[in-house]
Amino acid sequence: MLRLRMLCKPNTFQMKPHGPAKRWLRATGLTVCLVGLFLFAAACTAPPKPVDEFGSASTFTSPPGGAPIVASDQREGYRPFTLDQLYAQVTLPPGWVGTDSPSWSAPELAPLAAFNSWGGSGFWAQLVREGAGFTYGGQSTLGQLPEGGAYVVVMGDPFRAMSSSYVEHEARDLADLWQSRDCRAGDRMAGIDGVGLCKWTHCYSIEVYCAPGVSDATAQAVTSLLESWQFDAFPAGDENWALQQASRALPETVTSLFSPVWAMSTRWTTPGETVETLFSEIVAEGDAFTVVFQYRWDDPPDQTNSRECPEDHCHWWRVEVAPDGAATLLEEGGAPLPQREG
Repeated sequence: MLRLRMLCKPNTFQMKPHGPAKRWLRATGLTVCLVGLFLFAAACTAPPKPVDEFGSASTFTSPPGGAPIVASDQREGYRPFTLDQLYAQVTLPPGWVGTDSPSWSAPELAPLAAFNSWGGSGFWAQLVREGAGFTYGGQSTLGQLPEGGAYVVVMGDPFRAMSSSYVEHEARDLADLWQSRDCRAGDRMAGIDGVGLCKWTHCYSIEVYCAPGVSDATAQAVTSLLESWQFDAFPAGDENWALQQASRALPETVTSLFSPVWAMSTRWTTPGETVETLFSEIVAEGDAFTVVFQYRWDDPPDQTNSRECPEDHCHWWRVEVAPDGAATLLEEGGAPLPQREG
């Protein structure tokens, strides 16, 4: 948490005595100097000012003009907004509103959160009928915004999460993705931009729309919103993430089979003849989890759905995952793991 801090410097304050006070000060100069030093020391050790209504405080510095520089979440009109489904938080600029309750649902789009600059409570860009079907995104979304409006929407990307293109976004912010660019000059076409990322086994598309007539202030507010994005330290209570953490207790030859979004993963041991399979089961205990992995090898292809653990070609692990993601191997058993060449 940032704390308020006052920088005390000599000669910051000057008193100019007048009349009788001036003559009295000449007579008691030494005493005044001592008192002045005492007051100066007290000012420099004074406790920080209390935090504001948002529960956190900013670090103050004193630029040449004397006006303090205040962190963005402390400036007037800025408000925090929590994204529970994404385990993240953003700071809304003045006049902006956010919502994480979609007014429509489509499995292939998975809307999660939306923000707009004109204060339209609960606004979501809708699917647009086109011929016999519907379209979403691009100009069809841009056309639903008021003139000069900006709109940011977060969509889930489950297909990417299940594909080989999954790459974990390690940072807790979006600084390396957005890089303070102007939303009015999108990569694909003016006024349309966005970024994609995967975090803790989930993937997202953050789409940015700036309607014609967007002002410099609104464009800067878009950047401010995205730059304020902050993921939690860890997604406490998320099952997929707990599975991912638990998989760290497995041998490398087995983790290559693991997928946090599939309860069962299979590949050929001998092409066309035998397969190896990794099953996972998870049980929640508050924000903690117990995960059981079962690894089978040299199975005929028609037995991949069996959950039995044959004595001669099956091994299992029981792993406990704490709320902070720490994984502990509790026990393991079964047949010795096969030795694979290469």
